[in-house]
Amino acid sequence: MNRLTLPLIVVLLIWDTVRGQNVLENMMWPSYSGINAQLGMAKVTEEPCSTGDLKFGYQWKYGQDFKVALNKCCDNYRQNGDKCVAECENCLNGFCSTPNECICNKGFLKNPENDQCESNPLEQCRASCENGRCDENARCHCERGFVMGDDGRCREEVIFCLKIMRKGKVCFTRTKKASDEVYV
Repeated sequence: MNRLTLPLIVVLLIWDTVRGQNVLENMMWPSYSGINAQLGMAKVTEEPCSTGDLKFGYQWKYGQDFKVALNKCCDNYRQNGDKCVAECENCLNGFCSTPNECICNKGFLKNPENDQCESNPLEQCRASCENGRCDENARCHCERGFVMGDDGRCREEVIFCLKIMRKGKVCFTRTKKASDEVYV
């Protein structure tokens, strides 16, 4: 270990530091001020890409210390703010969990032929089939008391309509009472 006698020096370097998992290099250059400061440099190579653990270490005597850390993301990861995140090519409608592994968002399925997240017809049917149920072919079947409307949604079945002057007509369904009439 080298012992240096240094005059009072203040060194302050600022870099953005990447923290957390999948950081490849972590180099630290402590800069010391004071008398009999111990100067050193540490490079962490303890498989940080697999464990994600970063370890810093430094010592000082009789003075004040400043540390500067410089980190680099592992291959197939990129810096996003202060974290390293996995990279995937063409991961549309999903998120990249590990390098080149795209997990599809809800409502999407991975196509085994091209590994792309494509819309899941059954999930789309379930999202729009209110007052009905979807079959295995993603077709909506309306529940009793409901009929398929022109817009492809289940609407309450109209029991009868009365023509009203100037207001068009009022229609009644199984669940609507006379006070709840709907003008159409």
